[in-house]
Amino acid sequence: MEKYILGLMFKLLLINLFLIIFKTGFCQDRIDDTRIHLDSLSRKVPGLTQEIDITVSKMPIQEFIRNIANSNKINMSVDPGLNMLVTNNFSDVTALDMLLFMCSEYDLEIYFTGEIINIVKWEKPEERRFNDKDIKFDPANKTVSVDFLEDTLWVITKAITQITGQNVIFKPEISNRLITVFLKDLPVGEAIEKLAIANNLKMMGSGDVYILEDDYIKEQENDNKSQKQQSRNIPTGRIYFNAYSKEKINVYGINVSVYDLINEISKSLDLDYFLYSAIESATTVNLTGIGYEDLLNYVLNGSDYTFTKDNGIYLIGKRELEGLRRTVIMSLTYRSVTNLLEVIPTKLSNGVELKEFPELNSIIISGSYPLIREIEAFIESIDQVVPLILIEVLIVNNKTGYTIATGISAGIASEPVESGGTFLPGIDYTLGAGSINKLLNSFNGFGIANLGKVNPNFYITLQAMEEEGMIEVTSTPKLSTLNGHEANLKIGNTEYYVEETTDFVVTQSTQERTTRRYQSVTADFSLTIIPIVAGDDHVTLDVKVEQSDFTERISKNAPPGQISRSFTSLIRVKNEEMILLGGLESRSRKDSGRGIPLLSRIPILKWLFSSRVKEKSDEKLNVFIKPTIFL
Repeated sequence: MEKYILGLMFKLLLINLFLIIFKTGFCQDRIDDTRIHLDSLSRKVPGLTQEIDITVSKMPIQEFIRNIANSNKINMSVDPGLNMLVTNNFSDVTALDMLLFMCSEYDLEIYFTGEIINIVKWEKPEERRFNDKDIKFDPANKTVSVDFLEDTLWVITKAITQITGQNVIFKPEISNRLITVFLKDLPVGEAIEKLAIANNLKMMGSGDVYILEDDYIKEQENDNKSQKQQSRNIPTGRIYFNAYSKEKINVYGINVSVYDLINEISKSLDLDYFLYSAIESATTVNLTGIGYEDLLNYVLNGSDYTFTKDNGIYLIGKRELEGLRRTVIMSLTYRSVTNLLEVIPTKLSNGVELKEFPELNSIIISGSYPLIREIEAFIESIDQVVPLILIEVLIVNNKTGYTIATGISAGIASEPVESGGTFLPGIDYTLGAGSINKLLNSFNGFGIANLGKVNPNFYITLQAMEEEGMIEVTSTPKLSTLNGHEANLKIGNTEYYVEETTDFVVTQSTQERTTRRYQSVTADFSLTIIPIVAGDDHVTLDVKVEQSDFTERISKNAPPGQISRSFTSLIRVKNEEMILLGGLESRSRKDSGRGIPLLSRIPILKWLFSSRVKEKSDEKLNVFIKPTIFL
């Protein structure tokens, strides 16, 4: 009775283990395969094994991966469609382990193009549906018939378990082994045993539970240990390899012939291939769990040879051969093809002919297929949506000031001056000789002195004026530019001055010739902004403001004077928030006067013997900037 209970408990344990394997086996196998590829790639990309320290909170995954790629010098491309936010704290972990964690945590998948790592969303394969042609069970005779062609082991064992009720379990590392089997009317146990023998597997157990193992896993482990132990004694030129499948090859050799390496492994995997000529080069290789095409990429990389696949046949030969050289037209979706060739790294473009095709916004790529794929992967990684930034600018220029002019001035003009002027709102009146003489005559006869008359061209000017004003100039331009590109605004004013040149022409007599030209001078307001969009909905603005104004001319025909003001600023602002850049302020003060020496300084009398002008002017420029991001 106790043996029966223990046996029953053991079977239940195996069934639970079987269910867990089916649930997690495929996912774990996917992670294990990714680790194998990353371990292999780390030999050429040391940044994968460098440790990182990074803490992020709700950062877009594209920005997160881009930071890791830049810090560790790794070529990585992220699918633009990924919109997840990353919140993690990594400390003293390698970039390789971080990538594996991201794949497991966020259901991502990595595929490789040369040394470029492409990260996309993992699409779980649809569950296979079975019919009578795949598997048929006769309950009366307890026999089964199966017909599968290159289906995975976990798919086939799941079908057998569901149809027959007999549990079949295996280790996760062989869940993706491709199985081909055709059996008719055999007992379930015998059918499973034949399936195992035909596909290099070993069956254990009987009754309700059968266990499948890879008969070559232990041999593989022993081979690896043996190779490591005997690596110093292995003769040069000899190839050691185990080709378990097209996706899983172990190979080791020192200074081995590339031609022999490709021949032996291709024959072992029973692949169709064609070598155009013998490959006269050697290589040293030590790879574990690598795929066949990746192996070809590694051993042919840097040589004059390449490969392509046509109708299931691998064609291997020199890159310039017509059958191996390809020409593709790659269209860009988001960015312009203009100046694209300047961005492509020189190492990628070596051995490939590249030409811009502006009419279709495309680039023509001609060369070997592996190199073309590397360039295509690089262009896809940079052909992303470039944010458009609308920049609203509000420019406010305030000018305030006043002028006070007082005093009395007199003189003799070249001709008689008529009396006239204004009394309100300010006094600015000129008295001619006639008015002054009438005023003097009115005083004659009232005293002992006779004042007489003034010169007919004599005049007196009386001034007592105050002017005050305020000017506000406002403009609201809107600028649009792409991320990282410059936006410019310029508002200007042009004035002209005369430039005269005198030449002397000597013929029979000397003649003077005067040439007059009008030259221009410009004063303007200039605003330059370079926006850079960050991943946290902020915009960094590189702002440069320059303003120049005219001042008084030193003479009538001289060019106007100029004053200029400028400032530069590098600021960070949130999307759709307005900032104030201002304080470009200028102030001018003027207090001048003229009069008769000594008398112009005596209180009260100075108002009769002098004239004074007092001016005050303030000007202030404010610039308001509001960026808005459009994707």
